[in-house]
This record gives sequence, C-alpha cells and structure tokens, in this order.
Amino acid sequence: MVPDKLRAPILVAALAALVVAGGVAGTSIAIDQSDESPDTQPTDDASTAESSDDANVVSSFEGRIASLETLSMIQKMTMETDGNHSSTTETRMWIDFEDDQVRREVVNSSYGSERITVRNESQSVSYDPADNTVTRHDTTGTTVYTPVKSLLNASEITYEERERVDGESTYRLSLVSNESMGAKANATLWIDTDTYFPKKMHVSPESEEMSYTMTMAFSNVSLNTEIPDSRFSIEIPDNATEPQQTTSSIETYDSLDELRDAATVSVPDPDVPGNYSFDEGRITDRDDHYSLSLTYTDGADTLSVSKRPATDYNFSDSEDFESVELGDRTGWYDGFDDSGVVAWECGEYSYSVHGKASKADLTDTARSMVCA
Repeated sequence: MVPDKLRAPILVAALAALVVAGGVAGTSIAIDQSDESPDTQPTDDASTAESSDDANVVSSFEGRIASLETLSMIQKMTMETDGNHSSTTETRMWIDFEDDQVRREVVNSSYGSERITVRNESQSVSYDPADNTVTRHDTTGTTVYTPVKSLLNASEITYEERERVDGESTYRLSLVSNESMGAKANATLWIDTDTYFPKKMHVSPESEEMSYTMTMAFSNVSLNTEIPDSRFSIEIPDNATEPQQTTSSIETYDSLDELRDAATVSVPDPDVPGNYSFDEGRITDRDDHYSLSLTYTDGADTLSVSKRPATDYNFSDSEDFESVELGDRTGWYDGFDDSGVVAWECGEYSYSVHGKASKADLTDTARSMVCA
C-alpha cells in the first residue's frame, strides 16, 4: 500500500554481517568495548600513524574477518530515518561459525520485542516471551553470514587514518559498495588496532530515495573462545503458541501480456508519463494474500504500481498524507525527498503509485486507473 521508507539496501545487511563476522585467527581474546556511541578524534600519535601501512591494515582486516571461529558480543544498533525518527536495538550474540550455530537475544528495543532466536544448520527457532509465541523456520542448506566474503569482494575498502574512539586508538576504514552489490552505500568502520575487530560502524546510503543512517557499537566482545553447546539450545514453554505458517510464491514477468495471462485478478493499466515504459511485473501469492505490482522505467528512475487487498488503514489519521482528488474518489499523497506515493482504496482492493516523480505525475497516473 505504501512504500517502506525504512527499507534498507542489501548492502546494509551485508555490512552488518561483515562486522559480526570480524575476528582474529588462532587467538582467544576478550575486549571491553563501550556500547555507547563513541566520540572520535584524530590520534595525537603522529609517529605511530605514519608507520601504519595502509595496505597491511586492510589486508589484515580482511584476513581476520575470514578466519573467525567463534564470537560473542553485545551489539547496539541505532537507526535514524528522515532526520527525525530514531530507533535503537540492543542484542546479545553468540556465534559458532565452525558448527553453524547462532543465538541472539534482543534485550532492549524501541519496538518493545525482546525475542530470543537460536539457529543451527537445519532450523531457526524464535521465542517471544511477551507474547509466549514461537516460530520455526527451516535453514537447511544455508550458512551463517555467507554474505561476508561476497561483501569483501563487492566493496572498496580504504584505510583512512588512526583515530581515537572513547580515548582508545583505532584504525578508521571507509567502505564503498561497487556495482555488484546492486545498491550504493558508504560505511565507516573503526577497528581495534590490536585485534582488528570493529568497535563502531556507521552506514549511510548513496540514494535520494532513502534517508537514513545506521550506527552500530560493540561491547563485551570475545573472539575465538569456547562457547558451550547449551548456549545454542532454547527451552520453549509447553503452553507457547505457534502461529500457522503460510505458503507463498513470487513470480516475475517480463511482459504485460504474460502478467495478464497469469493473474487471477484484473491488471491495472495506468497512463504513465510518456518517457516511462513497462519493465517488470510481479505476482505475490500467499495463503491469505494476493497482490500485483508493475514497475515502469525511463532508463534511470522507476515508477511502481501496486494492487493488493484493502486494509483498514485510515490515511486521514496520519499527518504525513494529504488528500488528492482522483475523479470521484479521494487519494492520499505523501512526499519524501524527490520521491512520493499516492495511495487509495477502491472496493476490496488497495492501490498505490510510488516512485521518483512529481506529485502531479503521480496523481495523474493514479487518476488514470482509479479502480482497475
């Protein structure tokens, strides 16, 4: 119905995986790193900084990331979106890369959920004590944090300088994604000068469609120390409920004719701006949900049209939306940066048009279809 303005590109997830997977080969180390947002300043040890070899710092960092066997730590992530919304999640983590086991405990979150998740090579189990619910997912054939190695190959890593974080000397690295990641973002990483494990990471996108920053700080870090198998088990109360899992499929289509032939509901036929043409169609089919999306492009930007089951959302209750006239119906417009969305409902369906376009173009496109 409405594009997710909190949507982060693939790179952010991969960067987070990289930080989680940092380590030191053949040593067992415990580090007391602050979990607050560290203050940084250039080091005053000029002679030491001059002796640091740029290539050696980067190669050591890359090599030690790939060699981690176990890791335990507290990760504090702060996400800021649109310059005025901030959320924080604090998570305890234990990871055994050798045996493909992970335990995560969300101990503090802006969203209020303190979930415990344990996964191994065959299954992931999550328990929410507040709701007394448990969910299970098959993880057969997957591996813990496999994006790490691909990230190293898909980013340009540069040593910048020594810099103090909370009074301690660190190496500051910059990471810029290349085209193979499919999304552009910049990251700054502050790594310990002894262990090469990150103390802090800051990520921001190179995108006019998304406005967010993510900062991660790491504390109570232990590298390559033994983690008992009992840590990777979870006790679920007998009276815990397990929501029914739904089956779903997503199919993409390269032509409108193929999309129309496959769809079980009518396919919208909008009048898009003259420089846009059809690029891709998609059908999402779940047990309780059926939706269509159509993507148009002018070669640089995209315009998306969606049709899905109606919801009970009341746009007039939101300060973000303003009403727009769509023939004999009312639509709702929200703009952010140079993108926007027009959403409306018609009968049993909800529609939206969103993309990097003017309010007039989005409204005209919506008005051309209304109920389709």
